[in-house]
Order: sequence, then structure tokens, then C-alpha cells
Amino acid sequence: MQKVGMLILAIFLMGATFKDVKKDADDAVRRGDYKIAVSQYETFLKQKDIGKQDKFNTYIELADIYLYKLKKPRKAIEYLLKAKQLFPETYRRMDEVYYRLGLSYEKIGDYQKAAEMYEKLVMNFQKSKYYNDAWNRINVAFAHNYQDTVAYVGGEYITSMQVENLLDRLNPMMKSYYSTEEGKKKLLEEMIKQKLLVKEAEDKKLYLKSDVQDRLNQCYENVLARAMVDEIRGSVKVTDKEAEKFYREHLEQYREPATIKAYRILVHRKALADSIYRLLKKGANFDTLRAKFSEARDKNSRAPLVITKKGKKDKLFEKIFKTRKGKISKPIQQDDTTFVIFKVVDKKKEGYKPFKTVAAAIKTRLKQQKEKEAYDKLIESLKKKYNVRIMWDKNKESGKKKGTEKKDNKK
Repeated sequence: MQKVGMLILAIFLMGATFKDVKKDADDAVRRGDYKIAVSQYETFLKQKDIGKQDKFNTYIELADIYLYKLKKPRKAIEYLLKAKQLFPETYRRMDEVYYRLGLSYEKIGDYQKAAEMYEKLVMNFQKSKYYNDAWNRINVAFAHNYQDTVAYVGGEYITSMQVENLLDRLNPMMKSYYSTEEGKKKLLEEMIKQKLLVKEAEDKKLYLKSDVQDRLNQCYENVLARAMVDEIRGSVKVTDKEAEKFYREHLEQYREPATIKAYRILVHRKALADSIYRLLKKGANFDTLRAKFSEARDKNSRAPLVITKKGKKDKLFEKIFKTRKGKISKPIQQDDTTFVIFKVVDKKKEGYKPFKTVAAAIKTRLKQQKEKEAYDKLIESLKKKYNVRIMWDKNKESGKKKGTEKKDNKK
């Protein structure tokens, strides 16, 4: 039966292009039928007259399935080495091979080989999208090769750098708890416990359980979706010119009203206000009289009041504003029963916030706007690329009709 199935598959693939095979294989992968996807690619490779480029692409796809889906890095290495042999080491897409080889060698614990692959990438492909990641992986491989090993768990080593990296990812409270030498030992114990549980779960093949598969797939999708969003964010840039242009076009958003910073002595009798003012003119200390006579809540406050102009016809503000900086105003009648003497410590006319003080906020705002536009544009293009169809309303309508039919039948 299996031979018949393979024969049908071979007939189906006769004359198929790599693009056709990839489409069907991708559908199989999405369904979780990884072995079918592998069979489709391997059968495709048996066809005659396949170009080097199609072979290269097929080897890469097979390596990804074995590395990420079937968790068989040695098999992934086998296909990656075949892809590597097809073209010279300077081939423009060889960075894809080196990066995957590095990850695969890491998975089998050969960190020296992994470091070699990453080093080849950073030396020969400085414009590669994997360049920065390869540098980071070199450090990881270096840590495994040369850092102090602090534990060994079933074929895997844990290094002091791995403990430090985990410590850096903890929230501030947990980080504080584990930052001591004793705390790091406890953190290592937690890492060992997790690895033991993972290894035992793998040994029992718990990853085959339906609910575990669902959760693994959900985590996988969440991580990749997040990575895609991060890639969009990383591609969006805002220049100084764009920020300045936005600032000029939206200048009114950065208007600042006139303001005064002042201390006050507030009383409810005009005669008392006049007496206090006379004492101040004779050289009495403003703070002493404020603490003794002011009936305002801020009588003992060290911070001055910040008074903002309310509209164009703010008469009270204009009266205070006439007082020069560092000087004391005459008693000003605030309402029928309130009289105030102000000591002005600073004042500022109406104007606009300087571009320098708002540039960072503008850039953040524009970047978020650009990111949303890029995200929305990408989603629309992906809907077309992956032929998105929504049957929600149709299914609901169909369900209603079925329900109606059942009622009619009962009648």
C-alpha cells in the first residue's frame, strides 16, 4: 500500500516545479504531516534535469523540516552539506547554509563546528540578514567551548554564561533574589530541574500528545509572529529631517502658554495685605511673613506655584506678569475677599517648545505610525499571498439553516 502511495506521489510530481512542490509541502507542514512533506521533496529530487538552484532550495527546505519540525539535526546537517557542495563558498546564498549548519551543530553539541560555521558567515557575508545573529551565536558557542562548565545533564553542558544570561532575563525582583553567589547556585538548580523534566518528557515522547502538540504549536507561532513584528520594527527608520518636517507642520501642538513661578502670601483682609506689603518694602523677609500670615495651604512649601495663563483675557495673570523676576508685587485682589502678594522667581512668555526638547518624542511617534503602516501593508499583502478566505458568516448562516430544517422535520 505504501509503495502504491509513493508511486502515485511520483506520478503526481512528474514535471512539477520546485514552486509547485513547495506549495504542497508547506500545506503538509501546516497540517503537521512532516513525513509527507519530506517524501514530496525527496521524490522531487529523484526527477531528472533538476537545476542546481532547485536542488539547493529543496535541500534547505528538507534541512528546516528535520531541524525545526522533526528535531533531527544530524539529518539536517546531511542535507545542508549537500547544498553546500552545489556552489562555491562565495555563492550569495551560502550564508543561509552556514547559519543553519551552525544551529544544527549546536543542537548535537558540536560547538566548535558551530563556531566555525558562524565565523565563515561573518567573515564572508557582512551584509547577510543573519550577520548579527551569527555574531551572537559565536559568543554562545565560545561560551560552551571555553567557559567554565557548571553542570552536566544527560549529554548537555550548562555554562556559567548561560546562568548569567538567564539571570539577565529575569524581572527585577527575581534578579535581585538570584544575583548573589548562593542565588546563582539556586538558579542553576532550577535550570537542571527543567532540563531533567524536558529530557524525560522527550524520552517518553510526550511531544506526541495532542494537547502538548497544540501548546508547542501555539508557542512556536507566538515566537515567530513576534519575530516578524520585531523585523518590521527593525526595518522602520525615522530621520531627523522627517522629525523636523513634522514639527514645523504641527507647530501648534508644541505651543507653550505663558507661565509664572512665584511664592505668595494670601490673606482675606485688604488692610492686612497692605500692612504686609509695607513691611516687605521696608526689608522684611518674605518667607517669614508668608509662614506667619499667609492663609494658603502652600504657606510652608519650598516649591513655588506654577501659574499658567488661562486664555487671552486672563487679567489676574497679566497683573502678576507685570512684576519683574525676583521682585514682589503689590497686593492683588483675586476675588471679593482674597488679596495676594506674589514674589516672582521666574516667568516665561508664550512660545513654542524647542525642537531639541521634543525631537525624541516626535521620532517615537512617527516610528510607531510607520510601524503600523508597514504592519498593515504587510498583512494585506500576506492575505493575498496565502489566499485568505473567511467563511465565518457562511458557516454561521449554514448552521442556522440546519437548525431550521431540524425544527421543520420535527413538525
